[in-house]
This record gives sequence, structure tokens and C-alpha cells, in this order.
Amino acid sequence: MKKTIKFLTIATIILAMIIAIAPSNVFAGTVALTTGTISVNTTDDSERSVTLYKLFNIDSYTDDKDYSYSFANEEVKSYFAGKGETNIVDALDYVNNLSGDDVKLNEFALDIRAAGIPGTTQNTTANFTNQTSGYYLLVDNTTEAPENSTISAVILNNVLFTAESSTYEVTLKVDEITPPEKTVADNDDSNSAREFDSALPGEEVTYTIKQKIPEVKSAYTKYKMSIVDTLTGLDFDASKANITVKVGGTDYTSSYPVSVNGNVLTWAFNFDKDQPVTFAEFKELAGKDIEIEYTVTVSEDAYQEVNTNEVVTKYSSNPNGNEEGTTEPDVVEVYCYTLKLNKVNSNEELLPGAVFTLTYPDGTTTKNVEVGEDGTITLEGLKEGEYTLRETTAPEGYTLLDCDLTFKIGDKASTNANATIESTTTGKEAKFISVEFLGATETTETDGEGNTVTTKTAMFEVNVINVKEGALPETGGMGTVIFTVIGITVMVAAAGLLIYRNRK
Repeated sequence: MKKTIKFLTIATIILAMIIAIAPSNVFAGTVALTTGTISVNTTDDSERSVTLYKLFNIDSYTDDKDYSYSFANEEVKSYFAGKGETNIVDALDYVNNLSGDDVKLNEFALDIRAAGIPGTTQNTTANFTNQTSGYYLLVDNTTEAPENSTISAVILNNVLFTAESSTYEVTLKVDEITPPEKTVADNDDSNSAREFDSALPGEEVTYTIKQKIPEVKSAYTKYKMSIVDTLTGLDFDASKANITVKVGGTDYTSSYPVSVNGNVLTWAFNFDKDQPVTFAEFKELAGKDIEIEYTVTVSEDAYQEVNTNEVVTKYSSNPNGNEEGTTEPDVVEVYCYTLKLNKVNSNEELLPGAVFTLTYPDGTTTKNVEVGEDGTITLEGLKEGEYTLRETTAPEGYTLLDCDLTFKIGDKASTNANATIESTTTGKEAKFISVEFLGATETTETDGEGNTVTTKTAMFEVNVINVKEGALPETGGMGTVIFTVIGITVMVAAAGLLIYRNRK
């Protein structure tokens, strides 16, 4: 009996030692693998062409997360053999060392594509179905990036399909760029920047463009950006523009000069190892601004249309080529208002011949304007503020207005609100009627070459009434008859009085 107990004790000790030194997976449960679906999404909801490459199979998997791999096919095996990685463990280490390095990962993806490794290509709106568990590489094939985004590549590690998990979702890593913001300094408040303003022809306006520096995560080793600003109704003179260019708050005006082509201004930025701002410095400035400020003059004929100025940013959109993406435009408007004044009588019939002196909001600038034969005055190139019209010559047969005619133009309150005009005149005879802001009216014409030309005009229309003079009696008219009757009456009375006296 003692021998039996001793034997069992020894056997128990030996068994415990075997369990202690045995690999843990000896007793781990093997998980049944199934087929599944790889679903690819994009952060910007764009449709992209992508190719899925399978590098390694997952042959088995245990519930204590122990994987067993093999090469996905002979082409993959030959590829890694050419890299000197002849066994599966070394090949896995090679791929794992790419994780977190977008530049090396991108080079690897291009190499896999060039080596002719078989893959499946489709759009991100479709799913990769009937896939088996394995180690995958997903490559973005897009050459022209959607608006405000770039090209990218993503590696997928250990895509495992089981009965409990038959779908694997991945979001394609996309670098996004924020569109530029352009503002115009308020002429009446230099500290206020807006998306619109009004100005007189010949006045100077100052613009500021801010472009947020993107956080570049993809496989770039250099980066380009160009800020392209298209002007309308503005005259640009480089000698008077007072341009400043800042990158991340540091002045680089001399390093990034403007290129002028007609009414298009372009500032080109190349961030590379031998540039004023290197690519490494550029990446460190992510989230800060490229800021451009310059001054232009409102054209003398700016009132002929709403002056819409548009800025976009062109940028590197593919780390593997010279493709460019373009942001959404940002638009700034500068208005030069037009006032059409109708000179009318109390019956609202148009009257020609009046002459006015127009005084501008500064109180000193004046201009004489004459009512045309059609009974109208068109006052062009006005901005917000209060104006005074003093009639110096009335239409023939009418009295001068007994007071100055004053009106105030209120600028647009927002990008969705029209400008306003109101009369501040207190005189009885000077009236504003039918006051209307016609807004940014569009006139479409066809030029000599058959092209459609659309002109936008910011116009007001008002009526101004003159009161008719008290007219003198006309010869041969009713006045003559009245005087004749009175004369005869006087003569008859005198004759009667004379006869009466003689009889007496």
C-alpha cells in the first residue's frame, strides 16, 4: 500500500512538472475559422478605387490568441525570398516593422503592386466578400483625389473571421485639407474683417487670406500648396499692394512672391528639404496658418457688376506623383451700389432738366449730376453711408425742392441679406417713393463670338417728386376774359354815374 501511495505521489509530481513546462497551446482550444467580408469606408465618403492584397494566411487560431501563418501564394513567397526573408517568421517581422511608418508602408505598397502580386480591385462602395482570415494590405489606387482630400495607403493586420465575427471594417486613412478663408477689412472699422463690404471706385480695400496648414499623415516626403486668388472689379498694382506673407506666424514675404496673370494672383509654396520652410518644419506647423495680406484699388467701372472675388488652394494630393487637389472656393464680395433716381411730378410723370449736387458720406466730396431727357439720374459707384442731393436747378415750370434730399445706404447685414436704402429727408415737398433695392440683378447678353455674358448689378431705384409752380395767366386765355369783363363793368358804372350827375 505504501508503495502504491509513493508511486501516485511521484506520478502526480511528474505530471505537474510536465504541465508547467509544456507550451500553453497544448491545452488551448482551437477556434473554427470561417469566410467573411472586408468593408472599406472613407472619412470623406468619397468613392475610391482600392486593391486588396493577401500576404499571409491564418491557418489556425487558438482562444489564447496564438496564430499560425503561411504564405498566401507562391508569388508572395517569391517576393519575400527576393528580400532575403525566406521563412514565414522573418517575412512577418519584415511587414510588422513597416507599421507606423507611412513612407515605408507606401513604398512597400508600390513595390507589391509592381511585383505583380495578385490582388482584388474594386470601389470602396463595394465589399470584399468571401475572404479568408489572413494578413492583408489595402492600397488606394486613386490618382485624382476628391475635393479637400489626398491619397493614402492602409495595411490591415490579422483579419480574423469566425462564427462570432464575420465582418471586418476599415476606414481608409485620408488626409484632409481645410479650404482657405478670405476676408475684407471694413473701411469704416479697420479692425473688422468681413466676407463682404462696399466701396467707392478708386478706394483701396485690404484683403486677408488664411490657409490652415494640414496635418499630413500620409506618405509624403515633400508637399506643395498654391493659393490662387481671382479678382473681379479690382486693380492690382504690386508696387502699392503692401503684400505680407506669413507661414506659422513668421514673415516669409520675400521667400514667396506673388505671380500675376491678368486678374489671377498666385502664391506658390514648396515645402522640401532645400526650401525656406522645409517639409519637416511644415509638418510641425500643422494647425497653424499661412496668412497673406494685400491691398488693391476698386476699379473705376466696378459698379457695373457685383465684385465677386474667389480664392482656392491647390495642394499635393498624391504622395506618389504630381497630382493636385483643389479645395472648395471661398468668396468675398465688394459692392459698388447704383442708385437710379426718377424725377417725377405729382402724377409720377418723368421730368427732365433738373440739376443736383451730390455730397458723399465724407461730407466734402461732391459731384454735379443732371437729370437726363428721360427724366432719370443714375448715380453709380456708391457705398454704404449717408448722401445728400441738393437740387440746384428745377425742371422748367417747377419750383426748387425746399430742402436737401438725403438718403442712407445700409450695407448688407449678412451674406444672405440685401442692402437697404432709406430717406432721411424731412422736407414736405421732397419725397422718396418706390424705394427698392433691386439686389444683385443679372443681365444676360450674347457677345460677338456667341458667348453668354452675365452681368450682376447692385441697384436701387427711387422716385423724387417736384411740385409745379403757380403759373401766371396766359394771353388770350381765361385771364384775358376776366380782365375784359372787369373793364367793361367799370366803364359801365362810370358812364351811369356821369348820366346820373348830369340829370341832377
